[in-house]
Parts: sequence; structure tokens; C-alpha cells
Amino acid sequence: MRQIIRGILPLFLLFFSAVAVASPEARYHLLKIDYKLNEDGSQEYHFRKELSIYTHPAMNNTYGETFVVYNPDYQTLKVNESYTRQSDGTIIENPQNAFVKQLPSTAARAPYYNRITEMAIVHTGLDLGCTIYLDYTITTKPGYLPALDLSLPLEARAPIDRAEVSITVPSSQNLDFAEYGLLRSGKKEVIDGRTVYSWILKKLPETMPEAYAPASCLLVASTWKDADAAAAYIGLQCDKGALAQLPGDLQTALDTCRDVSSRLAAIASYVQAHVETCALSLAGCGYRIRPCKEVLETAYGTEAEKASLLYNLLKAAGMKAQLTLKSVLPPALAGKVAALSGVEGLAVRVGDGGTVWEIDPASGRFAKVEVEKAGVQLLQYPAGSGLTVTASAVKYGKNYHLTLAEDGSLAAAGEMPPYRIETTPAYRVLSLPLPADAGSSALRLFASRRTRPVLLPAPIDEEIVYNIALPASGKVVNGGKKAHLKNSVGEVDIRIETSGNKAVLHRSLRINGTEVPVSRYSELSALLTLWHDANLGTLLLSR
Repeated sequence: MRQIIRGILPLFLLFFSAVAVASPEARYHLLKIDYKLNEDGSQEYHFRKELSIYTHPAMNNTYGETFVVYNPDYQTLKVNESYTRQSDGTIIENPQNAFVKQLPSTAARAPYYNRITEMAIVHTGLDLGCTIYLDYTITTKPGYLPALDLSLPLEARAPIDRAEVSITVPSSQNLDFAEYGLLRSGKKEVIDGRTVYSWILKKLPETMPEAYAPASCLLVASTWKDADAAAAYIGLQCDKGALAQLPGDLQTALDTCRDVSSRLAAIASYVQAHVETCALSLAGCGYRIRPCKEVLETAYGTEAEKASLLYNLLKAAGMKAQLTLKSVLPPALAGKVAALSGVEGLAVRVGDGGTVWEIDPASGRFAKVEVEKAGVQLLQYPAGSGLTVTASAVKYGKNYHLTLAEDGSLAAAGEMPPYRIETTPAYRVLSLPLPADAGSSALRLFASRRTRPVLLPAPIDEEIVYNIALPASGKVVNGGKKAHLKNSVGEVDIRIETSGNKAVLHRSLRINGTEVPVSRYSELSALLTLWHDANLGTLLLSR
């Protein structure tokens, strides 16, 4: 028996070792991306990938197709190579019917943008162990793109053996760029009157499925003069499309409004009722914005076009308005490079004395801006318009005041948090999930072990307090429950306190810094496991 156990034990160790270090589903042997700005303003984008596939999900779902979006009115797509080398070495060239032109889903129901084309390249001859070779060039006519402007994450769900990036500009042009994360200083040289910047990276690990995390390897570059010039390119288009006067039905609605919030509600509701949102991004439509009149007449618009319409309606109504462009770049890159390619969306702000309101053009929702959110960079137009709010605050705080009635309904004096109430014969259960705008609500870890640091979009320092007035018959069964953990990564404190017919749920989380090294991953995991424990955010009341 001992001999059998000794023989089996190495097999078990080998099995668990294989589980702990899983092989990737695919691997990029080469990822090559080149940008070129010519003297006449035309641009060239050259992309090449050599990608091997090792699993059926990677072959059938993740990497079976490549999608390339371009505007044929201004851009030309040329596929230089597209073939598959099968596991036995056989070369399978992509047939003509493997190149399918279609309308991007983001441009659906928006006829003005129906010329934008998505080329679906269907990779053929795939088998396990095959390698896909794809090489294409997009050439852009002068005048379509306002500047060379890129935010390039160099990472993928598959490891990358070698990544090569180059940017070529006329020597008369100034290129601002910033490197982030694993990207290190590249090479600069002058060739035939052009300045060439180049980077070579090797053995980049695959990304983790953490949507909240910034790119671990990022290059941002542009030829904009400065941030004001980039914002003005958007803002001046909005100013040129200004409305001469307010629509009659909107003016009638505004005549009945007595304060700023009701006027904002009327204008936001008008835009939502008359203009459907087209999901094309600012970059997806070449950073172009149609005039407000055209947006109203066609009854659809991109988020930027709806922001332009809101901006102009507010100004026509005599209110002080400002366009705000929000960047998704990591905080470490704040202010380093002016890049419209890093803009995630537009909003409109309005000043009312010392109060600043912000309207989301996609949803029509508006709210007071108390402080700038940590980790969000802003470009504003017009520059120096005076609509300012408190600088970014790292600390996030909520203080809710709630009343639970005898019938089980919940009321709030002020903002209502997310909640869920369940009733059983013996108990009433009040669950209080994290607010959606809390940075920690998205912090979920997906791996039991870690091979790369955890990157957070912004520092985490949160305190959420729920003050709850209870019905006379309600008694908190789990009153006095508490949990506390402090380690080198941060600290969690959760407690339920009761006094008479009142209960207080107090939650606080602090994470030190925005990068947690691999050696401290287990400590971060322990903090977040405790923080997201649903039982610690639940009040159990007797009936």
C-alpha cells in the first residue's frame, strides 16, 4: 500500500501543479503597430499580428474573427496578408468571402453614420495549434482626423511574446507622449527628415479579467498643441452649430419653471424625448459633431452631439454652460498629454451661484457636482469659463438617513441607497449593497494566485454610514456584529450598532496606494473578501 501511495503522490502533485499554472488559450508571437503622420496631414495605421490558438473557446469564440472599423469616405483599408498556418504547417489563405463588410452595431438606427464600415475578417482553416497571420493598413485622407492622437493599451487576454510600436511624424511636428506601467523609454531617431519613436516589449503577460483596472501597459501620444486646443476642437464645433432660439414647446415649458433644477430637468427631458442616443464614440465618428438643428431634425445623435445640443439649449435659455470631456486615462498620466482618444464621454455643466450641476447627455440625469471624482481627468470648454468645483477628493463618503416603517417600506431623508427587503414569518431582512458610484463596488478579484501587480484606477478611502430609524416592533437580531481587519495593504472596519429604536451600519475601507504587488496579493484578497461579505451589510430584524 505504501508503494502505491508513493507512486500516486507524484501524479497528484503534477496534476495540481498543472491546475495552478494553466496554459494560455492563445499566444501572440508578434503584435506590431505603426502610426505615421505625413506632411499633408494624411495618416497611416499599420497593424500586424501573429497569434497561435490552443483551445476550442479561443478558436470558436474569442479569436475566430477580427473586426476593423473605418470610414470609406475618408479612409482606405488594405489587407496585406491574411492566412492561417495549421498545426501541420499547411497554409490556408483567407478566401474572398472571409472578408465581410457590415454596419457596426454602434451606428445602427443612425443613417448619417451608415457609411462607417466594420470589416469582419473570418479566419479560416483553424485547428488547435494553428497560427493566424493578419496584416492590414488603414490610410486616412488629409483633414479627416484633426491630429495624430492615440491611447494604445499594449495588453491582451493572451500573453504577448513581442510587441513593436512606432510613431513617425514630420520633424517639424512636435509629438507629446507618455508611457505608463510596463512600458519603458523607447528610442528616438531622425530618418529622412522624419522623427521616428519606437518601442519594443517582450514577454507581456495576459491581462486579468478586472474591468476596473487601468491598462498595465499604455502609450498615449498626440500632436495637439495643448489640452485647451484639443478641447476647443470639440467646443468650436458645438458653438458653430448653435441654435438661434429655443424651440417653442421647450420655451413654454421653461416659462413655468421657478428654479435652476426644474429648468435643467425641463431641458434634459426635452433632449431625451426628442433625440435617441447613437452609441458611436467620439473617436468612432472622427471627432466630428453635427449641428444641433440637424440632430433635432433627425431625432438621433451621438453622446457628443447630445452634449452639444444640451450645451446650446442651456446657453439659449440664458444659463452659464460648459462642456466637460472626461478621460479614462490613469491618474498618473493626468495633464501629461492632451489626447481626445482618451476621452470616455462628454457631459455638460451649469453654474448657479456657487453651485455646479452636471447633466449626463446619454441618460438625461443631472446632479450637483460636490467634488471631482478621484482618477477622472477633465478637459473643459470654454477654457477659463469659471465653473469650478473642489479638486479631486480621494475620500468617498456617504451618510444615509433612513426610516423603516411597520409595513416594511423604506424611506430616505435625502439620497436613497441601493437596498433589498425580504420578509419571512420570523424576520425582516434589510440588505444594503454598496452604492454603484463607490470605487470599491467594482473591486472583485478573479484569481486565487497572482503573477502581476493589482492596479487600481484611483486610491480607495471610503466610509459609508447608514442611520436607520426602526419601527417600534423591530429589534435588530444581529446588533453588535462587527468585523475588522488591518494589514500592510489597508484596513476594513464594519460594525452594526443599536440604541433604542435606532440602528447604525458603519462601513469603511482604505487601500494604501494604487498598486498592490504580487507579494501582498493575499492581504488585498482578505480585505476585499471581508468588504464584499453580504452578511456584514445586512440587518436582521425580528417581527
